[in-house]
Amino acid sequence: IVHSQIMPPQINLREMDYEDLELVVAWRCHPEIYQFFRSQTGRLGWVEHIEWFESMPEDAHQYVIEWEGRRVGVTGISEDNELTIYLGDASARQEGVATAAVRWMCEQYEDRMPLTAEVNKNNEASKQLFDKVGFRRVSIDGDWELYEMNH
Repeated sequence: IVHSQIMPPQINLREMDYEDLELVVAWRCHPEIYQFFRSQTGRLGWVEHIEWFESMPEDAHQYVIEWEGRRVGVTGISEDNELTIYLGDASARQEGVATAAVRWMCEQYEDRMPLTAEVNKNNEASKQLFDKVGFRRVSIDGDWELYEMNH
């Protein structure tokens, strides 16, 4: 369990483990979630999901977001310092959960600045989220907007 000054007590982040993979693949197979993923355009297979988890680079990390004792989403950082986040459980949306998680990630990985996030131009919730926590849009690549945090 990771505690932080900026993390409300009802929210917790912990490293993803094998016991989380069944729930995470279910979230990642939902069109409402993957419609905003750049590298996934359809349902994800179980074997492909396991291979993704097992081949994660050493300096990449995936965290399960827990809210009020339940697993509600995932946030991560890639080997090239790109942040990702999604809430698979819709009941956690509009509750400050994603904001707290991204702020925690920025605190944890401030030594890896600049941090980036690629956001689909149609994903208003993510654009608002990254703006709110201090990221700035620095470029546009087709349907994708690149956000960056430097401090």
